[in-house]
This record gives sequence, structure tokens and C-alpha cells, in this order.
Amino acid sequence: WAEGCLSCHETGRIMQREELSVYIPPGADKGNKLKVNDKGSSGLNGAIDGDLYLILTPEELPQGFRRNGSDVELTQAVSAALLSRGGVLPIKTLRGSLNIKVPPNFQSGKKLLIPEQGFPIWSDPEKIGKLTVCLRAIRSS
Repeated sequence: WAEGCLSCHETGRIMQREELSVYIPPGADKGNKLKVNDKGSSGLNGAIDGDLYLILTPEELPQGFRRNGSDVELTQAVSAALLSRGGVLPIKTLRGSLNIKVPPNFQSGKKLLIPEQGFPIWSDPEKIGKLTVCLRAIRSS
């Protein structure tokens, strides 16, 4: 660091951009923070560099899905006849399509729980949250 340095304006620091690749653990949710060591602002007068903190904002979920931690909720419109007689209902999940079994005399507004169809759990990515499907009868006119 030299007096009269035009590159650093005598601060001993030069601003530059750097492209980083950062591993995002499974199950990342809005507001989770990641720390990247030594990638923050440069230290003054030869001090060590600071750390960079990333605050995560995941992509929006498809319409109809809502996230609750590692669990996902979905409200699905179904016919009153299906709720009454029961049967198989095809639904879309975040991982693809599933056929779920609706028991006979299922009440509108009740929920079915489908394990391992949510997000990985942030603190334990080997475990996966559940999908809660709320079945609502379509009103006929």
C-alpha cells in the first residue's frame, strides 16, 4: 500500500467483483442464512477479510402449494361424489404426480397426510417433510 496509490485511493483496498459457487443445503427456506468465510469486505490496513452472509429467498412454489417449514400444503377441489363414494384421486406434487386413495364418506375440508412429499429438513436433509392435501368439495350449481 503506497501513498498516492490511484488504484486504492490510499485505502489499501481495491473493489473487485468475484463470482462464487456456493453450496445450498437441501431444505433451504426463506430467511435461512449461509456464511461464506473470508469473502466479505477487505480488512483495513492488512487485517483479515470479513465474511459474506447470504440470506436465502427460494423460488416461488407452483400455484396452490404453500410451504410450512419442511412441510407442504395443498388444497385440492374434488367432486362431492368422490368424497362420498371414495376412490383414487390423481394429484400433482412438487416431485411429480401421485394417485392418492380417498376413503368413502370423506368430509370436505378434511386433510390427507402424505409422508416424504415435502422439502428436506434443513437441519437433517436425510429426512423429508410431508404433503398435507386438504380436499374441498366442488359446489354444484
